[in-house]
Amino acid sequence: MTQLTLKGRTMFGVYLLYIIRRLRSPFVGEIFALGVFSFLLSLLVSVPHVISNIMLTRGSYAFFIDAFLKTHTTVKLLVVSALLACGLFVRNVTVFTMSRMKQRFV
Repeated sequence: MTQLTLKGRTMFGVYLLYIIRRLRSPFVGEIFALGVFSFLLSLLVSVPHVISNIMLTRGSYAFFIDAFLKTHTTVKLLVVSALLACGLFVRNVTVFTMSRMKQRFV
């Protein structure tokens, strides 16, 4: 292992604090939650089968309602949680973007 100079140790500490502060942001937490929910849903739900079943039925809305009502409780909770996390993520991105636009053009 290489020895860090005083400057290298100081900059390592500065970068470490910067990363820790960024990780405490709610935005990062929402991205992490969305990723976890998406990963769990991909393990429990077969996306190619869902797409092929949508193509066999006439309406996708009726298919999604029927499929949601007939799934296990675990999958229902994951779907609702993922939709909630996605909604919060979109809301925060919108609020952040609008606040930046107001600052820029005021």
